[in-house]
Amino acid sequence: MATPKKITPGIFNAVKRLQACGATVKEVMEYFTLSDSTVRRCFNSETLEEYEAETAVRASALRRSAVKKQNEPETLPVQQEVIHKHEQSVTVIANHYMAEQLQKQTELLTLISNKLAFIVDELTGVPVRKDG
Repeated sequence: MATPKKITPGIFNAVKRLQACGATVKEVMEYFTLSDSTVRRCFNSETLEEYEAETAVRASALRRSAVKKQNEPETLPVQQEVIHKHEQSVTVIANHYMAEQLQKQTELLTLISNKLAFIVDELTGVPVRKDG
């Protein structure tokens, strides 16, 4: 980008003459070391006053934008909560040790059940059968 330069009436008239002769924006930019936007504003303006008014409007808009950005509180990027669903299936494989433990547990529960039944029979007075 070219260095900022004050557009004098001589430069403005020279840019307009080059435009009238069919020069491109790029050619004028290189010849006068002006920016693209400056040359385009010159091309679009009929007079130097019109160019200066357009430049003032643009500068005012840039200042408002800068003030607006300065007054805005800094916002931190919002972190979105990501939920990952993991579907898992578990297959239990009973090994020999586990099978023996389950068998012992079943035998103990059977003995406890028989003892409770005997106690209930004694308390309720149910006659005891004697085999033999």
